[in-house]
Amino acid sequence: VRTAYPSAADLPAYTRARRGPPPSPSPTLYTMSGIQCDDNCVVAFNKFKLQNSTAGATVHRYLIFRIKNEKVVLTEEGAASETWSDFIEKLSSDEKDGAYGLFDMHCSGPDGRILQKVLFIAWSPDSLPVKAKMLYGSTREGFKSTLGSGIAYTIQATDISDLEEDDVTAMVVKGR
Repeated sequence: VRTAYPSAADLPAYTRARRGPPPSPSPTLYTMSGIQCDDNCVVAFNKFKLQNSTAGATVHRYLIFRIKNEKVVLTEEGAASETWSDFIEKLSSDEKDGAYGLFDMHCSGPDGRILQKVLFIAWSPDSLPVKAKMLYGSTREGFKSTLGSGIAYTIQATDISDLEEDDVTAMVVKGR
């Protein structure tokens, strides 16, 4: 007599037959907003976070990402000689567009040690249209999680005063 329930040995095949094959992992991020992440963003971030420990690596001070054509794309790479001021100028260059930025911060701690931290800055100025603010806000955490580990601090900025170099350096030195 066969029962209506499958045996334990048949269970995985039975479940697959009813639910279909498991979804294949997608290399592309789909955030809550439906925005995709360009594959080059992750590659660039992985090189960026390892640049100080890799001999012969091209060194960048910052990376800037923007949402273009329903994708998060890398738009700027700052040379190693550029400063925090250069980064802020590029990040906030378009008052009608937001951005995500990664900055390689180097500063001295209270005990004289050199601190090297990667900062993630989500820039959504007050002048940004509401739709764009919502888009950048709903994409931020998904984008950060796609980049993976290696980000020491996250700063949400809506005004240039949120990004004063002295305040950011103090936050890094204090450890938050």
